[in-house]
Amino acid sequence: MGLHDDRGPVLISSVYPVVTVATLSVVGRFLSRRIKSQPWMMDDYMVIVGLILTWGCAVCATLCVQYGVGKHLDPIQNTFPYVKFWKTLYAFNQIYIATGPTIKISLLLLYRRIFDTLLFRRVVFWLVCINIAWWIGMCVSGVFTCVPVQGYWFTDLPGRKCMSLLDYDIGYAVVNIVLDVFILILPIHMIWRLTLTGSQKIALTFIFLLGSFACVTALMRLLVSILHVNDPDLTWVYLDALIWTVVEPSVAVICACLPTLRPVLSYLLPRKFSLTTATRSKTKSSTGYPKGSTHSVDPQLFVRLDDSGSMKALNQTTVHAGVSDDHESEAGVDGIRVRQSIELHEYR
Repeated sequence: MGLHDDRGPVLISSVYPVVTVATLSVVGRFLSRRIKSQPWMMDDYMVIVGLILTWGCAVCATLCVQYGVGKHLDPIQNTFPYVKFWKTLYAFNQIYIATGPTIKISLLLLYRRIFDTLLFRRVVFWLVCINIAWWIGMCVSGVFTCVPVQGYWFTDLPGRKCMSLLDYDIGYAVVNIVLDVFILILPIHMIWRLTLTGSQKIALTFIFLLGSFACVTALMRLLVSILHVNDPDLTWVYLDALIWTVVEPSVAVICACLPTLRPVLSYLLPRKFSLTTATRSKTKSSTGYPKGSTHSVDPQLFVRLDDSGSMKALNQTTVHAGVSDDHESEAGVDGIRVRQSIELHEYR
């Protein structure tokens, strides 16, 4: 490789195809909504915000390439716009640290609609709170990485004090990966409690575990940042970190949309995907519940019987538990919904 080589085009050819796929996945998400005649929900709005932030990362990375990132530092150090580069990197950092919590919250809200149980709702609530607190903490520390703030781009400013950028990056990445792994395994327990065949459980588990690609890209970004932190040829080696910083949220957006794409895929590829829910059977078991449905009932919803075996209420009670098809069509996600519903019919 020569001293005047330019790897800038590598970023363009690596980043924009992935961001484009992320955009198409979001478009597919809303086409699925339209096909199922379902309204937009909060998780849909959050994924739009995540996509906008991801495009912001791509734009910042492109600006860095225009300034000279991707070229060796020696030939351009006299003309390299250090101030513009560090200002762009400062903005880039603020945009990037907002993408992770935003996309994670979108996915958690999606889980909340699918697995509509009390315990799961509480877990999701606290995870959303953790993500918000994490973002606020990283945002504040990112703004004041250097004191005064302009010391971030004016590296020779008198009295300038800055925290270690590597320590900041590692701190963010470690929490990011830990939350990714926790959110990744969160729905697996619920899936394996469903009354489904083994192959159906494996298929659903595989869909949700596709989010592991986001964990891999986050880990790759961390490793690249650590390996090149002390390299004197900053503009040459920093290109790899920029690429992974854009690819990571792009893959996260794609993974957040994958569980919602079945209707549009069924429309585009009818031979590969069926619009009907094959997992549901109309045949009732000996217990009276439809096979393939979830019929566990919260014990608190029952009324204690007295010694005579009758209810203390005025009427006898017949209990029927099942899953509501109408409710699924409104708020479920492509036929995947876990919910207990109770109908009480009382007779004198």
